[in-house]
Amino acid sequence: MRNSMISRAILAIAALAGVAGTSRVAAAQIHPSFYGSAEIDTRDSQFYLLGMYLGMARARWSPYFNVNAYRLNYPVLGGSSDLTAVSPTLGFAYAGRRGGVSVGGGYAFVNNEDPGAPGAEGGGSDGATVSVGAYQAGGGNRPLNTQLLANYNFGSRYAWARGRASVPFGIATRHPARIGAE
Repeated sequence: MRNSMISRAILAIAALAGVAGTSRVAAAQIHPSFYGSAEIDTRDSQFYLLGMYLGMARARWSPYFNVNAYRLNYPVLGGSSDLTAVSPTLGFAYAGRRGGVSVGGGYAFVNNEDPGAPGAEGGGSDGATVSVGAYQAGGGNRPLNTQLLANYNFGSRYAWARGRASVPFGIATRHPARIGAE
C-alpha cells in the first residue's frame, strides 16, 4: 500500500514536470531547479537526497512546487536500519531583486517509518509538513549566496533546519554550478 502511494506521488511529479517542460507558455515562466545532497558521518549514518523545485521567474509573490526524495541509513542497537521518503510541497514564494522568502505545506510519504530516525529531512513518519525558507544573493563578481531552510513534520513531530552558503565554482563566475557549506 505504502509503495503504491509513493509510486503514485512520483508519477504525479513526473507528469507535472513533463507538462511544465513541454508547454511553451510554461517554459517561459516556470523555471525548474534540480538539486542533490549526500551526507556521511563517523557514526555510520548516510543521507542521500534528490529534489526538484518549480517556481516562477521574476515574480513578486508566486506559487511554487517542490519535491524531495531521500534515503537515510542509520545505526540502531545491534545493526542498522534505513528509511526512504518522498515529500512534495506546494506553497508561495516572494522573490525580490536579491532575496526572498517562501512558505509551503505538503506531506511526507515514508517507507519503513521510524519517528525517532535521526537526520531525516522530512521526518521519519508519514505526516503533513510545513516548510519555510529565506535566501539572500550577494553582489559582485563572486557573489556569496546564503539560505535558511526549516521543515516540520506533524506526523513524527520532527523539526529540521539548516543554513547554507555558496559561491560560484570554476573559472567562469556566471556558471550555474556553486560550491559551499551547510
